[in-house]
Amino acid sequence: MNSMTGFGRGEYSNDKFSIIAEIKTVNHRYRDFFIKIPKQFNSFEDKLRTTISQRILRGRIEVYIGIKFLSDRPVNIYMDSSLAKQYYDILKQISVMFDDIENDIKVSTIAKFSDIIKSDEDSEKYLELWQYVQTAVNCALDMLCAARQVEGEQLKKDILSKNENIKLLLGKVEEESGSIPANCEVKIKEALNRFNIKEIDSNRLAAEIAFLADRAAIDEEITRLKSHLKALEKTIYDDVDIGRKLDFILQEMNREANTIASKSNSASISMTVVEIKSDIEKIREQVQNIE
Repeated sequence: MNSMTGFGRGEYSNDKFSIIAEIKTVNHRYRDFFIKIPKQFNSFEDKLRTTISQRILRGRIEVYIGIKFLSDRPVNIYMDSSLAKQYYDILKQISVMFDDIENDIKVSTIAKFSDIIKSDEDSEKYLELWQYVQTAVNCALDMLCAARQVEGEQLKKDILSKNENIKLLLGKVEEESGSIPANCEVKIKEALNRFNIKEIDSNRLAAEIAFLADRAAIDEEITRLKSHLKALEKTIYDDVDIGRKLDFILQEMNREANTIASKSNSASISMTVVEIKSDIEKIREQVQNIE
């Protein structure tokens, strides 16, 4: 089981360049990328997404790639003259349309358009660097995944501990639920005394007690909650999409706990259910950070 929180850093260098890859992940409902890379290597973005997606299934993924050349490299600078003329003509048209605007078109004005002056770094010349970038990225992923796994194991232990506590509390609820019929009888007799009803047919009394006890019965809810607890334990040892599965199971557990609380006529059971719901909520908070 993996946490969605972690950080990894990888490096690669030779006598020509050095590469740094840093990857940080935080919890997110889906897989969401934020990639920062020198613009001349923007063509690497799709490859980065593919490489990282093979190992990270869910979370916000922040990627930083730094590439530093250690030796001089030939870079050809050139101008897109056709595009420069189009910009110039457009600027002149603007100055004619608005005669109150000073016509101050200069070389620096045209040069500010980033697509006018280009270098061969904008081409695919450096695509061969990808294999080295990938090496640094894989090193960062190794560190990141190791950190996510360590935190995930800690979360697993804590969740299983809380799951065991819920089992104990549920056992207490189940034991106390055996007194529900007797409690119902006491409540009915107290009501009869309040209204000063001295005599009532014993069969009618038994039927009313049975009806009230049936409405307050929580056997089915206890059985379903036990089933959900087992499902949670089993899911925690799955390999894929654990977080979403656990979130669904916990929703069902919370629903059963609410039903038990609403049906129970026992203050003691209600207080125990409050403890159960508290543990369920704590687990849900932890599950938000599970991949």
